[in-house]
Order: sequence, then C-alpha cells, then structure tokens
Amino acid sequence: MRSISVCINTDDCVLMPTTIANEHDVMMKTAIKHFDIGQCQAEEWIERIRQKGVDIFDSNHIDWTNISDQY
Repeated sequence: MRSISVCINTDDCVLMPTTIANEHDVMMKTAIKHFDIGQCQAEEWIERIRQKGVDIFDSNHIDWTNISDQY
C-alpha cells in the first residue's frame, strides 16, 4: 500500500466557517463513500493523520512554559 503525507487544517474562520473536527469528518466520510474504506479503517486513518499533526506541531513550536529557564 502506498501512502502520501497530507495536511488537514482550517483557514480563517471568518472566510471558512469550519472546525478541524468537521474537516476530519468530511475526509472520513469521503474515504468511506468514494474509496470503499470501512468505518473502522477510516477512523484509524483519521486518528493517524491527527496524531501526526500533533507530533509535527509539538516538534516545531517552542515550549513557552520553560522559556525563562533557557535564558
């Protein structure tokens, strides 16, 4: 099975009234409807995407709670 990296996010809430939960739901329903993916498999796929996003966010952002200890 091949894989590709994806980024699911929300834009400016004034222009695009959506949430990240809604975007994940749209992706999951699309996978089920158009790509013959089962509910459980789609939920696991979305969870992996969500966790990857959290991991990337954590690795790219400063821990502001300990910033004064570094300087």
